[in-house]
Amino acid sequence: MYSIYKYIYIVYVQYNLYLYIYNLCITHKVRGTCNDSYGRGNTMKMRFADFIKRFSAGDPTVYLTTQKPGVDLEGRQHLMAPPVRQVSLFFSFFFVAL
Repeated sequence: MYSIYKYIYIVYVQYNLYLYIYNLCITHKVRGTCNDSYGRGNTMKMRFADFIKRFSAGDPTVYLTTQKPGVDLEGRQHLMAPPVRQVSLFFSFFFVAL
């Protein structure tokens, strides 16, 4: 059974995760028209929240594309691409205290 403090902590973590994901920067593509094929659109970066708003509004020209993994300070490629990498780092930071 959770104590009230652990429950408050979990709610705090969930809220911060929501804010964190909401502001993540992702790569997406925009097609010129609905008739254009996928994979030929203009690659753009935007906040994940803005992408979700356009996608939820039914914009048929915007779609999520493969996210390229970054590299660390020593030039090694990350195992996960954003936004999955940022979310995993978020969990490793916040759930150490549990």
